Amino acid sequence: MAYIKADHPMEQEHFDYLEELRKSGDTNMYGASPYLQYAFGLSQDAALKALSKWMDLHHEPKRVLERPLTKQRPHRMTAGFERGRR
Repeated sequence: MAYIKADHPMEQEHFDYLEELRKSGDTNMYGASPYLQYAFGLSQDAALKALSKWMDLHHEPKRVLERPLTKQRPHRMTAGFERGRR
């Protein structure tokens, strides 16, 4: 897999985050929407839409990139997520 080019800057942050999350192996990507909700303060609906679009765009070669367009911080990935769920 690779990074996906988004249409908007905030969407790009979501997409880059999802790729880093996928590479971390912390969750199956079908269960990634709660991570988006936690990391970006998204509603469940918005997180599901972002995740779905990210998955769909993997089939568009012109959207596939070698590297992220935003700078993700590893500590932002899942830090506190598991604690917050308990």
